[in-house]
Amino acid sequence: MLTSSPRSTRTPCPPRVRLFAFIIAFLSCATVVSAQTVVNPRVVSFLPSADHSALDANGQPLVTSYDMEIYQQGVAQALRVANLGKPDPGGDGYILVDFMSILGTPPATGVTLEARVAAVGPSGRGESTPSNTFTFDAPTTCSPSVTPTAVTGPAQGGTGTITVSVATGCTWQAATATAWLSITGGASGSGGGSVNYFMAANTSTSPRNGSLTIAGHTVGVTQDGAVLPNVEPSVSLTSPASGATFTSPASVAISASAYDGDGTIRTVQFYADGTLVGTRSANPYSVTWSGVAAGTYTLTAVATDDDGAATTSAGVSITVKAPNQAPTVFLTTPAPGAMFSSPAVIGMVASAADGDGTVSLVRFYANNSVVGTAGSNPFSFTWTGAQPGTYTITAEAVDNEGAGTMSAGVSITVRPPNMMPSVTVTSPTANQTFTTQSHVALAATASDTDGVIASVEFYANGLSIGVTSTGPYAVSWTPAAAGAYTITAAATDNSNARTMSAGVPITVTAVNAPPVVTLTSPANGAAFAEPASLVITATAGDPDGTVSRVDFYANGTTLVGTKSAAPYSVGWSNVAAGTYALTAVAFDNAGARTTSPPVTVTVAAATPPVPNVPPNVDVTSPAAGSSLVAPINLTIDAVATDSDGRVARVDFYVNGSLVGWSATAPYSVRWSVRSTGTFTIQAVATDDRGGRKTSAQVAVTAKKKGNSRK
Repeated sequence: MLTSSPRSTRTPCPPRVRLFAFIIAFLSCATVVSAQTVVNPRVVSFLPSADHSALDANGQPLVTSYDMEIYQQGVAQALRVANLGKPDPGGDGYILVDFMSILGTPPATGVTLEARVAAVGPSGRGESTPSNTFTFDAPTTCSPSVTPTAVTGPAQGGTGTITVSVATGCTWQAATATAWLSITGGASGSGGGSVNYFMAANTSTSPRNGSLTIAGHTVGVTQDGAVLPNVEPSVSLTSPASGATFTSPASVAISASAYDGDGTIRTVQFYADGTLVGTRSANPYSVTWSGVAAGTYTLTAVATDDDGAATTSAGVSITVKAPNQAPTVFLTTPAPGAMFSSPAVIGMVASAADGDGTVSLVRFYANNSVVGTAGSNPFSFTWTGAQPGTYTITAEAVDNEGAGTMSAGVSITVRPPNMMPSVTVTSPTANQTFTTQSHVALAATASDTDGVIASVEFYANGLSIGVTSTGPYAVSWTPAAAGAYTITAAATDNSNARTMSAGVPITVTAVNAPPVVTLTSPANGAAFAEPASLVITATAGDPDGTVSRVDFYANGTTLVGTKSAAPYSVGWSNVAAGTYALTAVAFDNAGARTTSPPVTVTVAAATPPVPNVPPNVDVTSPAAGSSLVAPINLTIDAVATDSDGRVARVDFYVNGSLVGWSATAPYSVRWSVRSTGTFTIQAVATDDRGGRKTSAQVAVTAKKKGNSRK
């Protein structure tokens, strides 16, 4: 017998080759040892590819089968190549292969072999590294047999034993790929032995088949299907209905529906409070329970099937009452002797009760004629349109079993119709105008030909604004909001008759708020030299209207100029030396006026003129040659300086037209570009001595959206 490599030591055990995760490693037994050579292997096990169960994007398996290749060490050509198909892994996660069935006739004694496994799929092959080497002893004839070769087990499962018969020294393995079978002892051996297995319980009613692979033999295993237990029958009472009521001595018909899904109904027994009142053995399942005394009973039915299983139905509660007692009833409204005016509206209310049941209906009568009914408590009815006369009102109560009782009568009188009062609003008069802060005097005249006026109530647009019960009928009202209003008055007489007057339209306007105005230029304390030229500018607004005009004054009396639209700005030229208080007076659309706080400026007497150096100015944005996409709001920026004074303002022009000006640095305006074409932009700077300088022209081009070309 050949031995393993001198570098290894091993304990004799059934030779087995195991390939781990496609890095092939040979094990002499179930635990890893340092051996480099395995002698006489009979079973190869390998860990399948990580893609064993994976699918590609089309739902197809990545691995379709495995190839095993056996090589003689040092020889490139494989001795054997076998397609293993795609077997399922065992319980330990490894796939077992009968190595000798692939190799066939063992090679000569001492020949060293190695093996590889390749995963095969649509995208190619994934091949493992070579296994450890292994050799063979001199050929030995091993023809194992197993007993029994087939077994049958019960549905509840259990254990069993298979006997292996083989010559001494012949090794064998036992395994199963059946999920409900497992090897519990003797998974491998040498020479004769036995294999113990466990069979799990079968919960299905169908038999199932599996197998054990032992010493190269397949042992068929058949397990019986589970036998289902008897299903109890179902039963329910169909009559009488739950809550049904009877009158003693009662005859109660009791019926049931019964069914047995896996057999037949043998009997149905009927019970009242647990006492048997009847039995039926055939459909229809019904009995009559007679002479039932007053009381409350729970009825049930018990169905028994052909296997003796019994089911009790849900209980049905019924009531058997004593003979009916008539209800009681009396009128609570109207009161005896009550008076009404025609056409009268008369409310009728009755109190009714039934000691042994319920009141189902109350009928109301006037002089023995039914005028109305009520079906629930409170039992009430409103009789309308009663004509003048004397009436006896009665009520009849009817209980749930039809018994009726008539109340005592109540006498009432209906008088002829009441005459409506009259009312007229005398103040304010139609189309008067008031303000939200004024007090509006409201007055009305009211009279009643057959009684007296109880009250007069005043309304504005249907909302009550005051009430008075004595004449003269007047109240005061302060409107809270501006708008159009209709004033009305409602007169109510002593019989509660009510008349609404004709409406009087008025208008309420808001109190006018004065405009606001402020001088923004020149600055307070500004100094000028005669003959001075001033630009006076103001901002003005009106919170509840519009500004109609702004007047500009010097020293309060000298009108310098007037502007009726923004921007509010005027020029004042050739101003003589002196000190001036400048003001602006704003007028709104309602005529209110407001004077701005004064701004004091000084104009110095003329001195020998010093030649003025004009300012410098350049347009800095946009850049010359810029291309714009209209429409666009563009900011035009300029830089302006004055060497011998200050820059008073910078005016901006586009194609020669003024588009805006700026009095403080940084000097810029917003220009709204709405058309296309080429535009020339210039800035004109004016210094504090009137010197002017025009910048170089900056040309830009504007195009419509969508017209630009790459």
